[in-house]
Amino acid sequence: MRMEAGQRAKGEDGSFVDLVGERRQVDFYVITYFLEYLEAGNRVLFKLRDPKQIDPVALMAFEHNLNFLFSRDEDRVNLVLYKFGAGPGPAEFDQGGL
Repeated sequence: MRMEAGQRAKGEDGSFVDLVGERRQVDFYVITYFLEYLEAGNRVLFKLRDPKQIDPVALMAFEHNLNFLFSRDEDRVNLVLYKFGAGPGPAEFDQGGL
């Protein structure tokens, strides 16, 4: 399934994408608005069915110089996508690790 990043955003602030019920392979294409939303300091939570869905979100993050954190929620995965501001990120990240 090909989807626009943020297309399934829910909630009043549009800050999460629920892919728990999605059984097909997900492929994202990113629009300028989505990147601007993240550059403004906003974060987007991706609710994933299982770890197999991490790959397309991680690829999107890599291709657009974004960052993410993930955690386990019972049998599911929560992944928070964000972007550091225009200035440099924390020194640990600049050096390639924590």
